[in-house]
Amino acid sequence: MKRFKLGFRVLVYPLLVVCLSCRAAADERQILHDVKAFFEASNAEMRAELVRKIESNPAYDRTKVSDYLLRAGLFDKKVSGWTEINVSVLTGANRDVLVRIPEGYTPKRRWPLIYALHAGGTNATWALNYMERVLGSEAEQYLIAAPTNCNTPDFDPYDMPAVLFAVKKLVSVDSDRVYATGYSAGGMATWALTVLHPDEFAAFIPIAGSVYIGAQTNRFLPNLANTYVFNVWGAQDTLPGWRGEGAPGIAESNRRLIKTVESFQLPVDSYEFPNKGHHGIEPPHAALMSALRRVRTQYPPKVDHVFQHARQARAYWLERNVLRGERWPGRPLPSDMKPGEDGERAIERALRGQQAEFHGRIDGQTVTVTSRDVEGLTVWFGDGMIDWQEEVHVVVDDAEVFKGKLKPDLYVCLMQARRAYDFDRLRWAGLMLNGTNPAEPVTGKTRFFNPVP
Repeated sequence: MKRFKLGFRVLVYPLLVVCLSCRAAADERQILHDVKAFFEASNAEMRAELVRKIESNPAYDRTKVSDYLLRAGLFDKKVSGWTEINVSVLTGANRDVLVRIPEGYTPKRRWPLIYALHAGGTNATWALNYMERVLGSEAEQYLIAAPTNCNTPDFDPYDMPAVLFAVKKLVSVDSDRVYATGYSAGGMATWALTVLHPDEFAAFIPIAGSVYIGAQTNRFLPNLANTYVFNVWGAQDTLPGWRGEGAPGIAESNRRLIKTVESFQLPVDSYEFPNKGHHGIEPPHAALMSALRRVRTQYPPKVDHVFQHARQARAYWLERNVLRGERWPGRPLPSDMKPGEDGERAIERALRGQQAEFHGRIDGQTVTVTSRDVEGLTVWFGDGMIDWQEEVHVVVDDAEVFKGKLKPDLYVCLMQARRAYDFDRLRWAGLMLNGTNPAEPVTGKTRFFNPVP
């Protein structure tokens, strides 16, 4: 009898463990199902109910939400090779985008993405061919997205937010490892992205280009303090930058830039090919691959951001409150131009008058925010930025607008992940600031601008 009981126990315990494991797996599968349903839900009530289901599930673990988003089946399987998508952008126009899907691609993992901008007079096919050549066999480790006609200078609206969002909905992207590069005109547009949208990228590699954001370039350069740049050009490159810059060419412009970035202590490395001009530039392979292994800074303790338009008014954990409907300003009418002024100069002058800025600092549990010509801001909070167990103090222009503990909110987290398809920098709470008035908490139902108009 004793042997029978002992044997019974030995038999039952493993079965019990197996049953509990099966139950846990089933519970987690339900979470994945509910996360996908959240992304597909058409109204706030449905999404709120799904959040309640997820949080009440015994298998729910807040530290695994990024993993749930990866495994929820949000992406279809894709065949390797080139595929084309058409993206609506803020001007109401469409952009053709070629996406290169590598051998071995699977939506079950996140893939680093290279955003490649073509040279002037070429197209997205040229950009993909160029990247395949410079990457060699390592091209199979990256997704590559190349839009056509996205290398316009700063006075035209940038299409990057809408294009990047569309690519992230198409394939499984590692949002902490997105890189921008471009050649010639594409290199200049890459430079513009470094200062206008630095928080979306882990590194920038402008090639045979120069930075020029109007006469106020130096005001924008500090924006890239938290993002690495590897700048490459030829020593004999005398091709002018945008509108000539009044400088002797791209090479000389970049040499002058070295002194500027050193004075600002910016994370920029430069490489000048001694015997080359504008054509035939390929970044040194080891340095290129080193740049393409960098990881985005998610919540830096210091943010400084100057911008010209609301679509550029977001950096790391600060974002101007744009709900919907605001569009890029139209080009000035001929009657608005000054004597002897062309259209491009008139646009540059108009945008210069729109410059605004915000600044943020994190010091322990205290967040300090200042701004100029910004109507309202949202402060986002994520893991590693604050201690959720301690009080947070938010100060705006020397006035405390919030004091208290913040609680990670799954509804807010999933809504922001759904909004940007960024599954790596999860935003668990937010406070909306309006001057020195008391801050208002972001909820899952708070409306924000979406990159797709």
